[in-house]
Amino acid sequence: QDLKLVSSFGRHGSKLGELDWPMDAGFDDAGHVYVVERCNHRVQKFNPRGEPLLTFGRKGRHSGELLNPQGIHISGKLVYVTDWNNSRVSVFTTNGEFVTLFGCEEELGRSRGITADED
Repeated sequence: QDLKLVSSFGRHGSKLGELDWPMDAGFDDAGHVYVVERCNHRVQKFNPRGEPLLTFGRKGRHSGELLNPQGIHISGKLVYVTDWNNSRVSVFTTNGEFVTLFGCEEELGRSRGITADED
């Protein structure tokens, strides 16, 4: 079966709408696309048409900061991001507000992906 490209968005860089090493993407119930960027140390949110809305997270080791994020999972109004070099999962709202973090290297190691069930 032949596959056909339907749409694409973004270009290389660090400004809003630009991407640097996108590692994973997820979708919320409204069709927004969230892209985890390894080298920009952030998550970028796009509307269903691929237009950039906002970014959240920045390079660092403190709460709300990311260091080479790798994976993403959206559940309801929460965004879970695996934070490779910080060996944890950071949780944000779908509007980019930091909520909490959990895990450590002994528990998670350097996790790349994440998924969850309804429970």
